[in-house]
Amino acid sequence: MTHLSSIPVGRGHIIFVRNDDARDYYVLYYDGYGTQHVKYNIAGMESTENDKKPATAFILHRKSMQECFNILNLKLKRQDISKISKKIWKDLSKTDTQLIETIKESYRNALEEYRRTHFRIQSYEGPQGPSRVESQFPNYAEFDYHFYNPTEGELINDLFLENRNFV
Repeated sequence: MTHLSSIPVGRGHIIFVRNDDARDYYVLYYDGYGTQHVKYNIAGMESTENDKKPATAFILHRKSMQECFNILNLKLKRQDISKISKKIWKDLSKTDTQLIETIKESYRNALEEYRRTHFRIQSYEGPQGPSRVESQFPNYAEFDYHFYNPTEGELINDLFLENRNFV
């Protein structure tokens, strides 16, 4: 076992270790009466079907630590969990960069999936009705803006004058 990080908590210590044989990670809690341990698993990514961006790499680590603390039956405040997770994350960035990169890769994959399934530009139909671009190009959602090169007059018309009813 390789000792990667240690943090005092109350009357005990939280110790983050790596089993070199199996490349598994464990969170140990030693309180003077005995040692409890739980395997550290990288938190799973939520489905990207909702409109929320995926959690960052650090938040994934924090969620994993929170799951370990719950299994160890440690009653910690959220701010304490964040402080402990931050300290361990900082220590891991020096002692075991491979685990940090694994967590970051998980985040990058989830972000790529999110970007693939969520459009960043949404059409908006203002009070004057659909724009000239929508009426000229029926597949507006698939429209490639790189090839749309309107003249100055067309831009002014699109912005201010289009579909206005003057009394």
